[in-house]
Amino acid sequence: MRYFLLVFLAFFAANITAWSQVTVTTLAGNGSSGSTDGSGSSVSFKNPYGVAVDGSGNVYVADYGNHKIRKITPAGVITTLAGSGSIGSADGSGSSASFNYPSGVAVDGNGNIYVTEYKNNKIRKITPAGVVSTLAGNGSFGSADGNGVTASFSFPFGIAVDGSGNVYVTDNGNHKIRKITPAGVVSTLAGSGSASSTDGTGVSASFNAPSGISVDGNGNLYVTDFSTNKIRKITPAGVVSTLAGSGSVGSVDGTGVSASFNGPESVAVDGSGNIYVADANNNKIRKITPMGEVSTLAGNGSVGSADGMGPSASFSYPGGIAVDGSGTIFVADYGNNKIRKITAGTLPVNLISFTAAKQGSTIALAWQTASEKNNTQFILSRSADGKNFTELTRIAGAGNSSTPKNYVYTDRNPLKAANYYKLEQVDGDGKINEVGMQVVNFELSASVLSVYPNPTAGEINLTLAASFGTSVVVSITNTSGKTVYLEKIQLIQGQRSYKLRNKQLAKGQYVVRVVGEKHTEALKILLR
Repeated sequence: MRYFLLVFLAFFAANITAWSQVTVTTLAGNGSSGSTDGSGSSVSFKNPYGVAVDGSGNVYVADYGNHKIRKITPAGVITTLAGSGSIGSADGSGSSASFNYPSGVAVDGNGNIYVTEYKNNKIRKITPAGVVSTLAGNGSFGSADGNGVTASFSFPFGIAVDGSGNVYVTDNGNHKIRKITPAGVVSTLAGSGSASSTDGTGVSASFNAPSGISVDGNGNLYVTDFSTNKIRKITPAGVVSTLAGSGSVGSVDGTGVSASFNGPESVAVDGSGNIYVADANNNKIRKITPMGEVSTLAGNGSVGSADGMGPSASFSYPGGIAVDGSGTIFVADYGNNKIRKITAGTLPVNLISFTAAKQGSTIALAWQTASEKNNTQFILSRSADGKNFTELTRIAGAGNSSTPKNYVYTDRNPLKAANYYKLEQVDGDGKINEVGMQVVNFELSASVLSVYPNPTAGEINLTLAASFGTSVVVSITNTSGKTVYLEKIQLIQGQRSYKLRNKQLAKGQYVVRVVGEKHTEALKILLR
C-alpha cells in the first residue's frame, strides 16, 4: 500500500510541475462581440477562429463572425488587414475585399497570408500589403482537382503552408486533404471522400470532417479528425496513420490510442516536433510529444474565461491554435471572443483546484494550493457579468510554502443570477495575479433549454434562455459518444427558438449539448 501511495504522490508531483510550466493570459479582446480595432480593452472580435503567427511575431486572426482578417502586432495593436465586414467574395485591397466566414489562416516565410473561406468554398491569398486574390476554388460545392479556380471544395476549413510554398487544406465537407502548389494546382493528397477513419496511403485512407492542419519542418502533416476524435499524421509520401486518440469521446491523457479527445478543432506543431491541439468540446489545450504521449497543457475543462496557470485557466470552445519559434502558443478562444496566449513560466501560486457550489441559499468556495512563493494574500471578487468585479474578501496567504494549503469562503448573499468569482493573489511587492475563476448561476433551471419535438422524426428545434449568453455551440452525440453534428449559433436578442440545420441522422437516441458563454446544458432526444 505504501508503495502505491508513493507512486501516486510522485505522479501527482510530476503533473503539478508540468502544470506550473505554463501561464495563460489574454492577448487581445475584451470578451464582447464586436469589430473594434485599437489596443487594450477596447479591442473586440466576433467568434475568432483561425490563428497564425509570422516570424516577426505578428499574429493573424480569421475573425469568422466579422468576415475579416485581423492583425495583432507584437506591441498589441490590432488592425483589420483585409475584409469589408460584409459577406462577399470580392478580391481587392484591404477593406475593398470581402469574405464569407473565413475559418483558417496560415502565413508563409514571405509574409503572405492564406485563408480558407468556409462558406465561399475558396482559398484566398493576401499579400503583406493587404491585396486579396483567389488562389483556388470556383466557389461552388465540389471535389474537383485542377488548376486554380477550376478546382472545387466543400466547406474548406483548416489551412497550412510548408517551406516550399505548398498549401494544404482540410476539405471538411469532402473528408479529404487537398494540396495546392505555388502555381495553384490543386490535387487530393489523402482521403477517399467517405466519412470514416481508415489509415492507409493517399485515397485509400479516410477521414471524417477533418478540421485543423499543421505541417512540421520535415513535411509531415498533422490533422485533427473532428468527428472521429483523433489526431492523424500524413507523411510526405501520403501515408496516413493515427497519432493519438481512441476514437471515443473523452478527455483521457495517455499514449497514442489510449488517449481521448472531444471535438479536436485545430493543431499546431513546434520546432521540437511537439503537437498542440485545441480540444474544443473539452475546453482544453492538449500536448502530444513526438512519441505520441498526450497530456493536458491548459484548461480546467469548464467553460470560462479565466487567465492563470494551466489547471486554473479556462476556455470557451477554443478553435484555432498556433505556436511561434520560441514556443509561445496562441489560441483563438471562439466562445470568449478573445485571443489567448500560453507562455512558459510560473506564478507565485500553484493552484491545484478552485471550486464554487450552491449550498442552500449560499455559495461555498474552496481552493487548494500545491505551493506558494511570496504570497501575502488572496483576493476573492464577484461579478454579475464576468467583467466588472466587486471585492468580497481578502484571506492571508501562506507566504512561502511547499506543502498543500486549503482555503474556504462562504458567500452568504449571492446574486440571484450569474455569480462570477475571480480569485487573485498578491505578491509581497504588491503585484496582483489572477489565478482562477468560477461561475454559479442561481437562476438556472431545467427550463433554460428545451428540444422539440421529442421524440422527433427528424426536425430538431431548440429553445434557449438568455442565460446562455450571446453565442452557443450545439453538438449532437450518439450512444457511442461520437459527435455526429456540430453547429455554432450566434444568438439574436429577443429570439429564443432556433431550428438546427437539416441533418440526416439515423433512428435512435442522441444527446443534444449546448455550450454557451455562461452555461452548458444537455438533453436526451429520440429520433424515430
